[in-house]
Amino acid sequence: MDLDLDESARDYDEMLFGHASQLMSIRGLSPTKAALASLALMRKVFSGDPTFDTWLSKHQAATDQNSAGR
Repeated sequence: MDLDLDESARDYDEMLFGHASQLMSIRGLSPTKAALASLALMRKVFSGDPTFDTWLSKHQAATDQNSAGR
């Protein structure tokens, strides 16, 4: 995996979906469990990173909005 250390170039969506899909195919996790595990790992790795915090708040807002619409 090529890791670009330039914070402005990070694509957290790609990391989340890529890691979750690996967990689903390798470990046989359900999509929900894989996404939650990936997000938990990302929180540990990137906590305190302002670009991640911004991405996480947008991700959480979208999740909350989708849950309210059900």
